[in-house]
Amino acid sequence: INQVNVEVSGVFALEQQYDNYVYLPIATVEQLIDAPGKRTSLEISLKPGYDVNTVKKEIEEILGENLQIKDRDEQNESLLKAIKIEKLFIFVALFFIICIASFNIFYALSMLVIDKKDDIQTLSSIGATQSLVKNIFLAEGFVISLIGVCLGLVLGLGICFIQMQFGVISLGMQYAMVNAYPVKIIPSDIIYSVLGIFLITFLASLLPATKAQKFMLNQKS
Repeated sequence: INQVNVEVSGVFALEQQYDNYVYLPIATVEQLIDAPGKRTSLEISLKPGYDVNTVKKEIEEILGENLQIKDRDEQNESLLKAIKIEKLFIFVALFFIICIASFNIFYALSMLVIDKKDDIQTLSSIGATQSLVKNIFLAEGFVISLIGVCLGLVLGLGICFIQMQFGVISLGMQYAMVNAYPVKIIPSDIIYSVLGIFLITFLASLLPATKAQKFMLNQKS
């Protein structure tokens, strides 16, 4: 067993995962492991503008398959999995909240159909088609969802921008690399959320609109 005496120049406390590391000069490490001029791993930092996947493929073509080449995400695979699972559960929770909120739209439109029977009859008498009446109630549900989406985007994106600029919510960790809870706005998440809201609202509005159409059909018969 190789041994070497070194002088401790400082200590650090970042996270439990990294607090057990010991940093030594390369020459000292080569002496300890008896491997002068050899390296077990190398870290490469890319300049801005370079694509990680492209550089990774080029390195694999040069070095072959004998060496493992991992980007930052692959090196923190367990952490990323935990974040993805957390994100999935948040999405499921929000999905159920939106579904519960869609019941309000469903019952509001159903009551509106009952309340507007005379108006539906009037529209029928002046030549309105069944599809027109159905589209009126679908448009009503769309307007409700559009107002909710606009308000939600303004509030949600506003809170995210405030957190990104001022760091209102803190991590509560004394030695964390960042003091504030990190936030990243992903456009695809926003698009999927908006499309999901419109889909749920359409399904919630479909049955009351169909009832209005059937009511108009009964009036004609």
